[in-house]
Amino acid sequence: MFKANQLNLFSSQSLNPTYEIKRNIRLELSMSSLSRDQVVDRMNDIAGREGLHGKISKATLDGWCKDSDPSRLPSPPWLVVFCHVTGSISPIQPMLFPLGSGVITEEDMRLLIWAKAEKEKRKAIKKARLAFEAID
Repeated sequence: MFKANQLNLFSSQSLNPTYEIKRNIRLELSMSSLSRDQVVDRMNDIAGREGLHGKISKATLDGWCKDSDPSRLPSPPWLVVFCHVTGSISPIQPMLFPLGSGVITEEDMRLLIWAKAEKEKRKAIKKARLAFEAID
């Protein structure tokens, strides 16, 4: 079930992630050691192995970067392939931030699992202490 959150009046977070997705794609391409042609080639190789239909071209990748054409965005499977090729999840994050969520790394996940276990341990210690005090 979706839980509605009260939006902050001073927050300008849009529910439309288009601009941020495109910006993050541009940033990842600019920081990549791969050329756009190499990114396209690797994406098409992976897509073929993964059973994605069709191929993308450099012109398609360039279209994903243009703010002037907000209707041109990668589909979710192609966005995942792009993130895999570039080694970054930043283009996916703008879809989650407006919903109060985010993407975490494996390290973050290990820390979260540890924190939850630590919280349960502390609850158990407190419960045991209260039970012991009730005996006295």
